[in-house]
Amino acid sequence: MPPIKIAASLIRSNVESKRAPHLVLPRVDNLATVPSNKSNNAKKETAITPIRNLPLLNKMSAEIELPNPPTSEIQLGVMRIFIRTLAIGSIIFATGSRKPLCNINTIVGLVIMANLINARYLLGSHPQKKQIAEILGLTQGSDFPTEPAELVVVLASTVTGVDKNLTDTWQNFRENYVPTVIAVLDFENGEVDFEDMSAILGKMLEPVLTPYLVLHEDSGKPAALINLEDLSITDYSTQPVSTRDSDIEHKELVKDFADELKESLVEGGWEQFVQGLIIPAIPLLLEKQMGITQIKRFLDLVPSRS
Repeated sequence: MPPIKIAASLIRSNVESKRAPHLVLPRVDNLATVPSNKSNNAKKETAITPIRNLPLLNKMSAEIELPNPPTSEIQLGVMRIFIRTLAIGSIIFATGSRKPLCNINTIVGLVIMANLINARYLLGSHPQKKQIAEILGLTQGSDFPTEPAELVVVLASTVTGVDKNLTDTWQNFRENYVPTVIAVLDFENGEVDFEDMSAILGKMLEPVLTPYLVLHEDSGKPAALINLEDLSITDYSTQPVSTRDSDIEHKELVKDFADELKESLVEGGWEQFVQGLIIPAIPLLLEKQMGITQIKRFLDLVPSRS
């Protein structure tokens, strides 16, 4: 049965107004009696006493107080108002959320979000792209999405750089303020390290923030990441991976980088990333699982529609 709305209807007595409409209601749920506005004062009238049984006596008259006029009756009834049958499986707002029964149909002009249940993309070219997408739970793509997306991870290699089609459309894409992470790969080769690639990205695309820096072994191989916010070290040179506080020499080594990051986060912290205002660059080395947890940290900051 369709939902009904309860509506109160009023029937006024003839004492109140002869012009008031008299409605016929399908069912009376309640009957209430209230005084009439016109019956507040009792009315007086002169009445003649009956003389039928006393014909020889004089007629006597006296004022008597008559009962108050009739009161008004307010009848409350139920009037059924039929509502159009609701659409099954419609999209609620433009958020991609679904419910079995929705009370809002698709709004004209809004993009249907059915294909954006997993609107998180991994863009760029790299031999490990498929593996990275599976680990991070991202959908592989080659171009920036034309429809709204939750977030985007862009692959940047120190060897091959960033795909040209992405650099060509970067400015247009950034106008949408989609949360974006840049994953930097191949820095273990030694020709261009992570810090150098971050500077290159700043000129090629736009300035990026580096919340983590790479620490190397004496041989030059990447060994650990240092968090520039709390100065903790995640060591990937041993198994299992361990986290510890950094040494004094490490703190002194990254002090300028840490101060620069702190200054960039003063006005809004990483909420600026969620709003698409700033872009973190994260080193990623699958062989040691380096950078995976760090990238997932930023992915978890963005609310998921799925």
